[in-house]
Amino acid sequence: MTVPHLIPAPAEGVWRLGWAHDPIKYNQVEPETFDGSSAGRFSLFSYETLYCASSPAGCYAEALALYRVSPFMRSLMRDAPAGHGHMSVGDIPSSWRDLRILVRLTASPQAQFLDLEDDRTRIALTEALGEDLRAFGVEGVLTDKDIRGKDRTVARQIAAWAVTQRNKAGHQLMQGITYRSGYGGYRCWAILRDAELEEQERRPIRQEDVALREVAEEYGITVR
Repeated sequence: MTVPHLIPAPAEGVWRLGWAHDPIKYNQVEPETFDGSSAGRFSLFSYETLYCASSPAGCYAEALALYRVSPFMRSLMRDAPAGHGHMSVGDIPSSWRDLRILVRLTASPQAQFLDLEDDRTRIALTEALGEDLRAFGVEGVLTDKDIRGKDRTVARQIAAWAVTQRNKAGHQLMQGITYRSGYGGYRCWAILRDAELEEQERRPIRQEDVALREVAEEYGITVR
């Protein structure tokens, strides 16, 4: 049996982009959010999950993906007349920044996360969940498409398996899942509710934030 690869969270911490009034709000699947994107990729009905990234850029890439403007639309916008004070396609109002905040969190050095980018992990999951995965149409070893596709059934099956794993002492073996974002390949972290986290700092989102500007430029948008 192949052993999955587990890694710690960065010693300097991970970043959470959340609502300013309640930034550390865990995510959970509800009946009305099961088929949509409101519930995170690895969220479950029975377990709460907190989504973070290794860098603020990763947070911005995930949160602003909804507003991306296609290259074709950008070409049309270049020839469009000025908006005379009105918001145009690709403009994100300053309220987007005002309503959100960045929080840096550190996990216990003993915390371990299932690394979905490691081939050993994908082989181990294929072995452990083979019958279930085949029922979802997965043939062979798990691929990026299986994990990051629009259908989140496979990802949630992985999360459900991770929650049940125990170490020799009977304690939870994994405190979450780490993976690459489908937006820019940033390292992300799905942290299970039982993981011990310590808040280190809070940072307002500034228009001049270099990471924010870089992601916005890549997406063809402007955050006011």
